[in-house]
Amino acid sequence: MKRFFCIVFVVILCIAYTISSHAEEIKFYHCIDQWDEGFKIFQKDHPDVTYARTREYYSNASVLAGKLITHELNSDILGLQLTEINVKEIIEKGYFLDLSDSNIISNAISQMVPAIAEAGMVDGKIYGLPYFVAFDYWSADADAWERAGLDVSQIPHSYPEFLDFVEAWCERIEEEPEADIRIDGEYEASLYDSSHYTLLFTGMLLDEYIMQKAFANEELSFNEEELTPLLERTKELGQRLYEAEPAIQVTDDGFGYSLFRRTTRPAWPTDSNLIVSMRMNEEQPQIIQTIVDVLTINSGTASPELCIELLERMAENPSRENKPFLYQNAEPVERKDYASSLETTKGHIQETEEKLKDPTLDDDEREELEESLSSYQNVLAHAEDDRYIVSPSQLADYQQNTSHLYVAVSGTLACGTDGFNNMTDLKKQFASGLLSTSEFLEQINRLARMIQLEE
Repeated sequence: MKRFFCIVFVVILCIAYTISSHAEEIKFYHCIDQWDEGFKIFQKDHPDVTYARTREYYSNASVLAGKLITHELNSDILGLQLTEINVKEIIEKGYFLDLSDSNIISNAISQMVPAIAEAGMVDGKIYGLPYFVAFDYWSADADAWERAGLDVSQIPHSYPEFLDFVEAWCERIEEEPEADIRIDGEYEASLYDSSHYTLLFTGMLLDEYIMQKAFANEELSFNEEELTPLLERTKELGQRLYEAEPAIQVTDDGFGYSLFRRTTRPAWPTDSNLIVSMRMNEEQPQIIQTIVDVLTINSGTASPELCIELLERMAENPSRENKPFLYQNAEPVERKDYASSLETTKGHIQETEEKLKDPTLDDDEREELEESLSSYQNVLAHAEDDRYIVSPSQLADYQQNTSHLYVAVSGTLACGTDGFNNMTDLKKQFASGLLSTSEFLEQINRLARMIQLEE
């Protein structure tokens, strides 16, 4: 009998070992957080699946593709940001699965904002699921403008208008210096010198110029007739502003109020009227640079069905905070605790009012209760201000502007590339006076031609 039980025990152990040895594992490359709702649902459906995360990071498409070929990178699901990795280059080489046959993913893509949906597509086929979006833009700081006594209705909406504003600001502070307000108060003090503003403004101008070209699907070249007067004025006002604003110390870490700020955030601004467009003229659209992350599946994965199912759960359960900016017909997002907080505050008010009816209260007790009541009533009066993560007006404004989204993609001029470094060096030489305007334009046009040849 003992022998029988031993044999049964060994058989059970063998079965258990066989099952565990065949348990599937999904490896992630910089994606899928444990608190993602879609991932939680998938885990419940597949309790035996295990997970691993890749720590390595590859900064461009060629290196990433090479690691996929050699299997040095064997992640099953990859989360990629289009501004860092040229995803379509990897798709065209066949390293990501075609997800078009998934009805769930196809349906999700069809409901997305077109510019965002296209981020993971090539030739009408789906290779990536957009799951995160952020916006990168210059805006006026409302608090700084109020402190300076400026009217936000006068916010510039083109680069020439921006230079007009800078010129007017120079005239103002040359007569009455401002102690704690600058055009740009966010700088690294040790690098702040007379070329600071010329370099900053030149970058604003050329970033917008390149973005407008890409948005219009035009070949990149820098029009000398259009850019020469803008660059000449940029150099003049950059130097003038540096001289007019208060001197800073190397120990300074930022300075007071900035009239303009560059912002990157995973939400549309609550007031898009504060956005400052750097377009060349009013005929161009006021486009907003949009950063998109996509989920892709390694075509060499050993678990394609499981990986597709996980992406389907992610598609069905997008982030509450980001969903309104991914999908065309999304709804405003109310804070989860809004209703309960509202009821709690009303309860405190009712309870405090009842206590105040007590005729035996002494003066100190009554005063304390009245202060509490006033505090609760103030919270209730402003409850609507903090009701939404994404408000109805914010969402409506975004939906009116989706045709002006420019989904930024990695390219020859992307941060970290030789093209980016060469362009940065040329801008620095121009800002410091080592290159004249004509020499600068000649050099960046030569760089643009080299980029065209490489692509």
